[in-house]
Amino acid sequence: MGRYTGKKCRLISMFVLTAGYFFVELIVGYVTNSMALVADSFHMLSDVIALIVAYLSVKSINFNTCKTKLQH
Repeated sequence: MGRYTGKKCRLISMFVLTAGYFFVELIVGYVTNSMALVADSFHMLSDVIALIVAYLSVKSINFNTCKTKLQH
């Protein structure tokens, strides 16, 4: 089994794609003076933060599950 499989792999790939679109929208928005693109890029930033929280919670759940199994 690899290090990143299942949910973690999907969350990481979505994080990379969403962060990439965030930077592209932010740069293109500033270059073209488009307030709509800049605003949408910050909306994408909130999605990036939500993906980080989701990844940390999945990682925490797996850690706590392994720790609980070892105690019994």
